[in-house]
Amino acid sequence: MKEYLTQAIVLRVSPRGEFDRFLDLYTKVLGRVGARVIGGRRILSKLSPHLQDLTLTNVRLVKKGGFTVTDALVQDRLLLLKKHPSDFVKAQDLIFLIRELVPKAAPDIRLWHEVVRALQTSHWNFRIFLKLLGYDPVGAACEVCGAKKVTAFYPSDQSFLCLKCSGKFPKNRLVLIG
Repeated sequence: MKEYLTQAIVLRVSPRGEFDRFLDLYTKVLGRVGARVIGGRRILSKLSPHLQDLTLTNVRLVKKGGFTVTDALVQDRLLLLKKHPSDFVKAQDLIFLIRELVPKAAPDIRLWHEVVRALQTSHWNFRIFLKLLGYDPVGAACEVCGAKKVTAFYPSDQSFLCLKCSGKFPKNRLVLIG
C-alpha cells in the first residue's frame, strides 16, 4: 500500500455501483490516473463536494491494487470558467484533449503547469497544448486535402485538418486550434 498527496484536476466523475464514484484525474505527481471514491455518491459524503468536474483539488490517493481517494480539499473551483459559456466550452475541449491523448501514469510537469494556468486564467492556446503532447502544428498539413493552413485537430485519429475539411468531422470530437 502506497500513499500519494498531490494536486489534481478532476476530468470526469462517473457513478460506480450504488454508492461509489470513479474519477478520472490529471495529477501533478502521477499524471493521469483513475481512482475510486468509496461512498462518494452518498448524500452525506465528505469528499463529494471536493471532487466535482473541473475543480483543482488536493487529493490523498492510496494505491492498493488500484487508486482510492481517501481525502480531498478543493483548491480552486474554477468558477470563472463556469460563468462564461465560451470559456467553459474551451475548458471542456482541453479536458477532452487530455482524456484522449495523455496516457495513464505519465506525469508531465510542463503540461501540468500549462493546463492549470489556462484553467485559472482562461487564456487558451491549443497549439501549445498540442506541442507539449508531441503534436506540433507548425509544419502540419491537412490530413484530408494536404492544405498547409490547419485550423483543427481530430484526437481520435490524431490528425490535423483545414477549415474546409474539418466540416466533414463531428464537431464535438474536434479541437479548434485557429
